[in-house]
Amino acid sequence: MPKTGTTSIQESLRFGLKDKRFLYFGFGETNGSRGITTLFGEPSMYFNHLRMGLSSRDIETYRRRWFRRLEQAIAKASADCQSLILSGETGWLMSEAELARIRQFMEDRRFRVKTIAYLRPWKARMESAFSENVKAGFGSFRIDPRFPWVIDYRERIRTLDRVFGPENVDIQVFNPSTFPEGCVVSHFCERQGI
Repeated sequence: MPKTGTTSIQESLRFGLKDKRFLYFGFGETNGSRGITTLFGEPSMYFNHLRMGLSSRDIETYRRRWFRRLEQAIAKASADCQSLILSGETGWLMSEAELARIRQFMEDRRFRVKTIAYLRPWKARMESAFSENVKAGFGSFRIDPRFPWVIDYRERIRTLDRVFGPENVDIQVFNPSTFPEGCVVSHFCERQGI
């Protein structure tokens, strides 16, 4: 989910992954959210597409480009016997049907999907969101109705379990004090065997 060190994980894997058993893929970006949402979600409602004012034609151009890039990454990972890592916080907010499209797409290409999610306690999440808004220069702390801040964690986890199977869902509490040297990247890599 957002605000759980995802940017650190994504940047570290994109620019520093040396373990040849893994391939990090972000659709040509560090954060794969835009690509994941464009291919498997409702791209016309994705907040970055709305903010950028993209037309349906623009979105379709991105969709075709990212589909081609994903197919190339899948082919490379298959040929090199690598695990493919996709990372995007928007996956946390996707509907059951959207998540099922991801699973089916990957299974059709002989990949099993494992979902890794870090959960941030509610109070810490809201404090972090407020801090980010202040740093970004927003004059007020307004919750955008298009972005669901109130999330039922239990139902979200149940959705992941239903779509991917509980054996393929790894949920971790985002608590840096319990991570090796307080580092979420080290924690993620250690848990995945990277």
